[in-house]
Amino acid sequence: MGVSYVGIELRGSMISVCMTTYKGEKYREEQLSSIQKNILIEDEVIVSEDGDDISFLEDLKKRSTQYKPLHGPGCGAVANFEYALSHASGEIIFLSDQDDVWTENKVRKVLKAFENPECIMVVHDADLIDGKNDKIGESFYAIRNSGPGILKNIWKNSYIGCCMAFRRELLEYALPFPTSGTLHDQWLGLLAEQVGKVVFLEDKLLHYRRHEENVSGMQHLPVTKMLYNRISLCWNLLKRKLRGPKKYVGYTAEEVRKRWKH
Repeated sequence: MGVSYVGIELRGSMISVCMTTYKGEKYREEQLSSIQKNILIEDEVIVSEDGDDISFLEDLKKRSTQYKPLHGPGCGAVANFEYALSHASGEIIFLSDQDDVWTENKVRKVLKAFENPECIMVVHDADLIDGKNDKIGESFYAIRNSGPGILKNIWKNSYIGCCMAFRRELLEYALPFPTSGTLHDQWLGLLAEQVGKVVFLEDKLLHYRRHEENVSGMQHLPVTKMLYNRISLCWNLLKRKLRGPKKYVGYTAEEVRKRWKH
């Protein structure tokens, strides 16, 4: 049975942007600037640095009270997103990579979709750019055949975190993340389909950057690894469905580190 939400004036509620970084000095300032053009003073930007760039975190503290810098657990992108998300306070949560660029109407158009009280997640399209901001692709949706469907997205994931936003209640189902067999965006997307309505917008509200230093990519794993991951994903989805929602508090980096370095 889906989750229903009382209608609220969403722009009157705080937004959380959860951004993870790792050796991202080349592009992150452009991304942060594009985020700032979308948010209000009462919103928050959680930035979790998974490397050792402590000076970057210290600089964020001085810029604005909007920024909530965190020193990540150092266990990779999925664990770092788990850590950042556990500290989000907003009613609506946006995911952000360190090297993309938001369009100036991204938040407004995504929040419009959340006016549907049954909607728990919104996904939008993106065009593709290279390291020089030259367009190299028209549509991420076209590349991944993006759209809803649990079996479809188990077999071939079309969820991409940087194009997703969701209600904070979803984290009661999603946290903690499984430590093997899935990506954070696929996990969040599939759980959202289990508990509510996912809206796929055709709007291209992000410039998705492809470059040599990308942490995440579109490469295929060996067949045996892909099969193992799908079986593990299905098992974890079943266990989480049986568990149901569970309250959580913000994790410490050490707590996340212990789970992921099992």
